[in-house]
Amino acid sequence: MKRTFFLLLFLLFLLVPASEVHPCSCVTSSQREKFRKADYVFLGHVVEISESQVEDFVYAVKFKVEKQWKGSGMAEPIVSFDFDNPGWCGDLNLAKGKRFLIYTYRREGNIVSYTDCGPNLKADYAATSIKKLNNPMYRFFARVYPF
Repeated sequence: MKRTFFLLLFLLFLLVPASEVHPCSCVTSSQREKFRKADYVFLGHVVEISESQVEDFVYAVKFKVEKQWKGSGMAEPIVSFDFDNPGWCGDLNLAKGKRFLIYTYRREGNIVSYTDCGPNLKADYAATSIKKLNNPMYRFFARVYPF
């Protein structure tokens, strides 16, 4: 009897479809945490894409900065990105001329960032984030208040 019950229960779990499926999910931090951890935060468009000389990173992307919220003033930083898997979660699809909100980090004297499941956003989808970043009180409390 127990065997039949567990067999039916097992078949029920196999045959009943899931009501909600999340095939692509990234662990995301709050925007404050992203801002606090980043060394540079800016909005810019891609000027040039080439091969990176930084170990474990594939692309060197040169940006023309439109607005910078964190870090020293850089007009055209070169950021090294890891491999961009098309279609993966949070895919940036870096391309010349496109605009992005970029969070970067210092690593061994270089500026690096991450494409898939990273904190970066296409500018088309970053209006809310940009609005928060434009608020000086938000930036102050993002640095001071850890939550």
